[in-house]
Amino acid sequence: MWRCQRVDCHGQRRREKPTFLPSPSTPSAFLTYWVAGVSLIAFVLMLVDKLSAKMGLSRVAEMTFFTFSLLGGFPGVILGGLAFHHKTSKSEFWVKTLVAAIPSAIILVIFFSPSTF
Repeated sequence: MWRCQRVDCHGQRRREKPTFLPSPSTPSAFLTYWVAGVSLIAFVLMLVDKLSAKMGLSRVAEMTFFTFSLLGGFPGVILGGLAFHHKTSKSEFWVKTLVAAIPSAIILVIFFSPSTF
């Protein structure tokens, strides 16, 4: 799985390892990593809150989930709720979560949509 991409000073082709992840230096890559990281944290927090609820321990505040949704972690909150069957009957929670997700979802759509200008 090596690719020849560049030629060294002797005219020989150098082999470079393929890159699987984009460099976080580009804005789109940074945004991708940001959403993935925040979503992963939110997903784990949904699991922690579910386990805390089952064991009768202190819970994660709903405002935490709303904040993570606002910061771009709404995929993690939604997937965590579905995967762990957590807060699925709390329609008020999901409405607030989706409302908090709207600004970051709009930013993602605008940022990753093809430019029309």
